[in-house]
Formats: sequence, C-alpha cells, structure tokens
Amino acid sequence: MCVGKHLDSLPETSAALAKGEIGYQAASALCHLREQLGEKWEPDNEAEMVGYARQFSVEHFHACCRHARHVADPDGFDKDCAEDFERRWLKVDPMLDGMHSVDGVLDPVTGAA
Repeated sequence: MCVGKHLDSLPETSAALAKGEIGYQAASALCHLREQLGEKWEPDNEAEMVGYARQFSVEHFHACCRHARHVADPDGFDKDCAEDFERRWLKVDPMLDGMHSVDGVLDPVTGAA
C-alpha cells in the first residue's frame, strides 16, 4: 500500500522503476522512506537516492535508506529503535531428547551481535 500511496509523488523513482533501472524492492524502500519522513521529506534528495538505488544491492540500499532516515529524522529513528528493542523476545525450550529449541525475534543491534 505504501508504494501505491507514494509512487506518484516520487517522479524520479517512478521513472527509474518504469525503465527497469531500479527494482520494485528499491522503489518500495524509497516509498517507505518517504512515508517515514512525512513533512521532513526533501524532494530535492530523491534523485540522489534513486542514484544510490541504481548503484547498490537491495540490502545495501535499505541500509542507505536507514541512514537517510537517521540523518533527516533522528528523533523518529531513535523512537523506532526503542520500539524494536521492546518488541524483541527469545524463547528456549528443552526437548525430550535433551536438545533445546530456540525461537525469537531480535532487534537489529542485538541480532548483529
């Protein structure tokens, strides 16, 4: 829904997607960045971000979008990080054969450790 909501307001992104210069995942990442930033979105930065989308893998472009979010909206970024931290959980259960099963969700910082 985010792509449908914001793609028309991102002409550089829309054009690059239509030409096959970027994929749907990169366009989606830009649309999500647009939504996360709201009023803090700077349309003049779109061309630069599309350039990064052309250049980087999807994984690296997502990291680029996270960095852009942190720079443009540090308070919102920190709030999201705190919410991610609160949502984490880990469950370890013993099994009948002595093994243990592990299930959980980790925030990005804990998961990277």
